[in-house]
Parts: sequence; C-alpha cells; structure tokens
Amino acid sequence: MGKPVDMWVIYVNDSDHPGKYVVRRWELVPPGIEPSNPMKKTADYTVCDTLVQAHKAIPDWASSLVPSLYDEPQAVEIWL
Repeated sequence: MGKPVDMWVIYVNDSDHPGKYVVRRWELVPPGIEPSNPMKKTADYTVCDTLVQAHKAIPDWASSLVPSLYDEPQAVEIWL
C-alpha cells in the first residue's frame, strides 16, 4: 500500500474567514487504507490577506491544478 499524498487547496472568502485566503492541506489516501473517503482534511491551514501570500504557504515543488466543477466554489487553486 502507498502513503498518503499531500494536496493544498487555496480558498477565498470561506465562511470561517470572510475576506481572506485560506490554504488548507489535505491528504489523498490511496485505496485500501481508508476506502470510504480518499480525501482526508487535516488541521493544517494558513490564513492570508492576499493570493500572493497564500502562494508562499505552498511548497515550491508543488504543481497547480485548476479546480473542477465538482470542487467547492470557494476553491480557487489546487496544488499537488
């Protein structure tokens, strides 16, 4: 079995932090470890005033993805 993979999502104007950007770390869990939910929300997050500041909370080696129609509307960027 593989290890979880970290993913960061940048949200804007969510209900907990209106008017702010929030960078939250998620874990993508490989099949067989937790089959009921492949995405696990972590307690790790950073609150920022700007998108530029939010980008500084993302590891340099991460690559960006465009959020899909199925992602939360507050999600502006996803990084793996």
